[in-house]
Amino acid sequence: MTTGYAREAELTPAEATRARRRLRRLRADAEALRLVRKVAEWRDVPLETLVHTTRCAADIALSRQIAMYLVHTALSRSYDTVALLFRRDRTTVAHACAQIEDLRDDRLWDRRLAAIEERFRPRPDTHAREASYAAA
Repeated sequence: MTTGYAREAELTPAEATRARRRLRRLRADAEALRLVRKVAEWRDVPLETLVHTTRCAADIALSRQIAMYLVHTALSRSYDTVALLFRRDRTTVAHACAQIEDLRDDRLWDRRLAAIEERFRPRPDTHAREASYAAA
């Protein structure tokens, strides 16, 4: 029985190639890429699945939401910028951030997310860099 959700192992070679291409925008922001890699490693999901266009399995969708939330909060990127980096709509990013904020009511989640946020505090030139993504 297929659920319509994709895991990396289930991606066709063409889908895997497209997923790797989608990483290009994310690679333009070295800090965001480093943070998303950290989330992928922590959640034990392939990096490519975090930018895949399908909803994917629940654990991957949650990992993507965590990554979008952390890029927004830890790196101070706007919803629009996060949406561009993940090739999602701005409202999808807003929904992801709300979902993760709800998870932070749990002390364990809050501690883990706070530790990651602390490692990725924004630098003073963040706003100038963010403007360049919107132009891309």
